Amino acid sequence: MLEFCNALSEKQNLEKCYSNGHWAYYDEKKNKDVTEEDYNKDQKKEYSKRQVIEYYAIDCNFNANGYRLPTVEEWQYAAKGGQEFKYSGSDNLDEMGWYEYNSGGKTHPVAQKKSNDYGLYDMRGNVWEWCWDSYPNCGGWRSSADRCEVGSEYWYNADNTYDSLGFRIVRSSSKK
Repeated sequence: MLEFCNALSEKQNLEKCYSNGHWAYYDEKKNKDVTEEDYNKDQKKEYSKRQVIEYYAIDCNFNANGYRLPTVEEWQYAAKGGQEFKYSGSDNLDEMGWYEYNSGGKTHPVAQKKSNDYGLYDMRGNVWEWCWDSYPNCGGWRSSADRCEVGSEYWYNADNTYDSLGFRIVRSSSKK
């Protein structure tokens, strides 16, 4: 997804949002990032090999004008569509999205249901969507109605894949 965003940005002569990434280290007991030196010291200690974990970090430049994944906060704002409904744009999920009781066990083309007040389709139901800071369970074609509610969020690691998982891209506004 990040590679796609960068490639599309480059194709349209926009500034890429994502860096090439780097290895980073996190101390689970102290709940904070640590230096590579501290990570290496920790790995030499038999008792604490699981205390510090290594992960691949990619930075996002939110000031770039290229394409990127939305943050969870941006995604939730868009899903609400300027209204306070149970689902994105309505209190009736059958009007707005595909879920376990109306999907027929599959994804559907976008814009087959009603949009929210921002003109956005499938913000609840159809597929779960990745966000920059993970992905919220926006409900998918396999989800129950309660998992499709605007406030319903479940978090998963970025290496998870599913046949009911997708993404939508955004660009930062030039207005600050």
